[in-house]
Amino acid sequence: MARERAGITQRELARLMNVTRSACSQWEKSSIGGPQFVRLLQLAEILGVNYEWLATGFGHMERFVTGVKEPDSNYHVILTTDEKLLLELFRAMPTKRQQALLEFLEEQKK
Repeated sequence: MARERAGITQRELARLMNVTRSACSQWEKSSIGGPQFVRLLQLAEILGVNYEWLATGFGHMERFVTGVKEPDSNYHVILTTDEKLLLELFRAMPTKRQQALLEFLEEQKK
């Protein structure tokens, strides 16, 4: 439901998450096994939904930050080509490398 609401195809979601389309399809169909924790976090971010709702079905579907709704999942429309590429490459990185890159960028900001 969240993927369709975001207007993203399984193929596009698979590309963004660096998995196969069949993995996305299986997550949507299966009531037994879904994506692992890290993938759920990534899914929630991409689809613009609350992690708790995605993982459990409880709580609000929409994601909030300090009481203000975050931009809808079509945020990628307002990004530049370089920003889109940077985001795509970042999402394809392992979590530890993402954290290291974020730390590096924080240092560069100082």
